[in-house]
Amino acid sequence: MTAAALPQFVSRNAFRKECAMRFPRFRIFTWVILAINAIFLIWIIEGISTRTNPTDAAANVGTAIGAGLVIGLWVASDVILGVLWLITKPKTRDCPACGRTVKRGQTQCKHCGYDFAQSARSAQDVRDPDAVPETRIRRHDTRPRHQ
Repeated sequence: MTAAALPQFVSRNAFRKECAMRFPRFRIFTWVILAINAIFLIWIIEGISTRTNPTDAAANVGTAIGAGLVIGLWVASDVILGVLWLITKPKTRDCPACGRTVKRGQTQCKHCGYDFAQSARSAQDVRDPDAVPETRIRRHDTRPRHQ
């Protein structure tokens, strides 16, 4: 048998990477934010639908004020949670070659040896292959000096 005829065994992580429908892994904090938004949505729907007398004008005004306060609280909590979500970055990333988790400071995957620094350099070369390294040129003042 030749090497081409041998069946190729693929690791589970590589197979998962190749699947067409791969769901992203969300941080736990993302799920917390989604749960809080679902709770606020249920609170608004239940608050509006459980009015005692829909034809009473005073009850409608009270329901509108209550719903407005809940929506204001909802927006404020989303702003706070959004800022917290943005400033708390995950300390890991996925290796594009094997799919395993790698710490953010590492330049090479421990499992497959993928070189993150090399791929970043090649991506930069692809973006601008004629880029000249930046050098600072000191410009001399050509104006005559007053003595």
